[in-house]
Amino acid sequence: MNTRNFALNALATLTLILAFASVIQAQGINAYVAETGTDTLFCWQSAPCRTIDYALGYTGNGEVVILDSGRYQNFTVRHPATVTAAPGVRPTIYAGAPGEPAIRVQNGLKVVLRGLKLAGSSSGIGISNGLPDGSDSRAHLNLHVEDCVIHRRVAKARKSFQRPV
Repeated sequence: MNTRNFALNALATLTLILAFASVIQAQGINAYVAETGTDTLFCWQSAPCRTIDYALGYTGNGEVVILDSGRYQNFTVRHPATVTAAPGVRPTIYAGAPGEPAIRVQNGLKVVLRGLKLAGSSSGIGISNGLPDGSDSRAHLNLHVEDCVIHRRVAKARKSFQRPV
């Protein structure tokens, strides 16, 4: 009898935990990112993640808060989300390989970018076609860009002079 009660209680507890976790994921939660963070387990304010991509995967439809004015790799937003700088900081998102944007947003999503600096030789925000599941590529993007700076570094041209002979 005790074994059966224990098993039923354990099953009920597990069911509640899973239900609670799915509700949190559906509503979205905040994830925190810092240059000193690590991409393991959770992205808590006391133990932040290192990359924005990892934090976006953790949040569901939540918010990614960048805690310091560090340098971060480019990232892709694949679900509705907000990526914001904490008050008083201006994190820099660097473009990837030549021709890659600092931030890529899939079409059909509601995305908010706030307080970021986008930098690199091809800085910008890229918009990819279609929804993540490959359906209607005519879907509309709901993108809010607030208090962001786009800084493009342009290589200085070198002139070569030859003396006349």
